[in-house]
Amino acid sequence: MRHCGMGLAALLALLAALAPRSSAAPEPALWPMPLSVKTSPRLLHLSRDNFSIGYGPSSTAGPTCSLLQEAFRRYHEYIFGFDKRQRRPAKPNSAIELQQLLVTVVLDSECDLFPNITSDESYTLLVKEPVAFLKANRVWGVLRGLETFSQLIYQDSYGTFTVNESDIIDSPRFPHRGILIDTARHFLPVKSILKTLDAMAFNKFNVLHWHIVDDQSFPYQSVTFPELSNKLLPGTIVQVWKNQVYSEELREVTAAGFPVILSAPWYLDWISYGQDWRNYYKVDPLHFDGSQEQKKLVIGGEACLWGEFVDATNLTPRLWPRASAVGERLWSPEDITSVGNAYNRLTVHRCRMVRRGISAEPLFTGYCDYEYKT
Repeated sequence: MRHCGMGLAALLALLAALAPRSSAAPEPALWPMPLSVKTSPRLLHLSRDNFSIGYGPSSTAGPTCSLLQEAFRRYHEYIFGFDKRQRRPAKPNSAIELQQLLVTVVLDSECDLFPNITSDESYTLLVKEPVAFLKANRVWGVLRGLETFSQLIYQDSYGTFTVNESDIIDSPRFPHRGILIDTARHFLPVKSILKTLDAMAFNKFNVLHWHIVDDQSFPYQSVTFPELSNKLLPGTIVQVWKNQVYSEELREVTAAGFPVILSAPWYLDWISYGQDWRNYYKVDPLHFDGSQEQKKLVIGGEACLWGEFVDATNLTPRLWPRASAVGERLWSPEDITSVGNAYNRLTVHRCRMVRRGISAEPLFTGYCDYEYKT
């Protein structure tokens, strides 16, 4: 009897061809969206051996700035280090090669300082052949610009590293963009916390709010930062937690003259089946009744992952990419609101995080077109 069915290998090939792809078309997908982006159809190629990141001649930071030296090494690896396959025979090099990214810190670099709420994270990025230029007032802007530069680069169908000529101006909408993790309910190993910090950098968060203990169990007092346990001092910042009436809370707190951080609509431990990241994405911290002076008192927000049902086994996939939606809302301009456009970019960004070792959960059906890093 003749077998009329399709062979297993052919069937799998057909299903793979028909399946939706998480990575969409091979093109840059910036997350969070910068303040201003201009891209050209003109393509440049990069190669691991011929591309380097260095300092511009007028930079106030140089090779002695270990913070940037480590960042240069790290981002070179993010760009070239994970997918070394050539999917097809290399095509003739018809595009001009981008050879270098020159980084210039314009003002006092602050290389040896800790960042704070007033740190300048602005930067400009110009990608033109044969050299790209990244300029920032401080080292903090350089770190943000390096992340954006790495996101501009993609691999074409031949596996060639490619970038469009681009001109980007960027700075955050809010200065406080936080992630709350909770070790009061479940222990989190240092490795998991460090992995969270990496993912925060990929999404341009700048504050880790570490809920270490609850006073019902035992108090924590830091010898290094004793004021931590001394929550009301002049200049108190109010964090709004009440979910049902958070817009009214924002109005009342800012009317009283207090700076405020919004967390109420961004409880990531409240999970639901489906794409709940969309609900987080639609929140705007300034959508409450109040004067412009009141709204200037909103300094940002935090995505909160309380730990009653979270430990090291599910911390990362429960955080990402759901927290990424909050990250764009706090960094990007107010008019970046298209959920459809966000989905297209976020599917690519989720795969990018997976490629960098972050176990971010899928947004929907599909797959990443490179192997997971282990």
